[in-house]
Amino acid sequence: MQRIARYAGKAAFAGSVVLAALVDAGCVRRDLEDYPGEGYVTVNVDWAGSGAPSANHTTRLLFYDKDGKLFREVNNVGTKYQAVFPKGEYSVVAHNEDMGNMDWRNNDNIATAETFAVGREYEFGHHPEGVDCLEVPTEVYVTNNFHQSDKLVVSDISNPEVSLTPTDRLHHLTLRFHVSVTGNETVESIGGAIGGVSGSWFAGTASHEKVYHFAHEFHAVPTESEEGGDGESTRAATQHWEAPVNMFGFQTTEASEWVHPLYMSLQVKDGPLLTAAYDLTPTVYSILNEQEGELPRKFAIDVEINVTGAGFSANVIPWDESGTGNGSPRPQK
Repeated sequence: MQRIARYAGKAAFAGSVVLAALVDAGCVRRDLEDYPGEGYVTVNVDWAGSGAPSANHTTRLLFYDKDGKLFREVNNVGTKYQAVFPKGEYSVVAHNEDMGNMDWRNNDNIATAETFAVGREYEFGHHPEGVDCLEVPTEVYVTNNFHQSDKLVVSDISNPEVSLTPTDRLHHLTLRFHVSVTGNETVESIGGAIGGVSGSWFAGTASHEKVYHFAHEFHAVPTESEEGGDGESTRAATQHWEAPVNMFGFQTTEASEWVHPLYMSLQVKDGPLLTAAYDLTPTVYSILNEQEGELPRKFAIDVEINVTGAGFSANVIPWDESGTGNGSPRPQK
């Protein structure tokens, strides 16, 4: 903003009438002839259509020159940013500043600018071997273009005004567990990890990282039972649990099995911790095939669980567009 301060000084010298007009406009602004080789830019941040529950976010703007190199970084932007730019073409990456469990790296070039989920230690001892665990990301809204065009074109004969909307970059999976209990067992908690997820998002290309596989852990909470609907399950009732898992996307590979394992830890009240793993790979590939290679923004996977005195078994229900279906149990280990 040093250039703007310099022009403000010229305006003050020109006279009180001009200064009053500039103050009334809310920002220092001069005729274009005072900006040789530069232009005055207005960027509006519009949260309508972002997918965010509210517009109560501040935004970070990263501007890149025609070679993709970082030209300017601006933080704590509300609904509008105004500044002088040298004439030329600029790309942008814009994101909310209150992302959860996230960080940024390699921002010096738009081709490498990447937001990524931070790492964590596994909470559950039963988890995928040799796979790093990541925090579940929350509130990730990013864009790499303006409403008007991909590029901001600045000249010394125009005052460009553009708008942008950071949009939801996460896919929101709900794991739905339908638990039947026989005997005297009572389920106290359900948790675990889901593998084969992507750990980051490349802002410049609007695509998730597709090489490395990671895992997210989850904790399920009871929702309702088939009898009573109050969260209390009788011995013969089926209790329903849900676990939200946000992700950038599922990884894909030529391997046919165990790309996307579901590791489960089920605690029986006053009893043992029961563990098992199931292969979600066919379910994930079914979702991708139904959606022409793209995950839905929101989707669910249903798992039927039967708990007995001998342990528990699960049936991963084949997916359709409603998220329900019937099928055979997947392999267990």
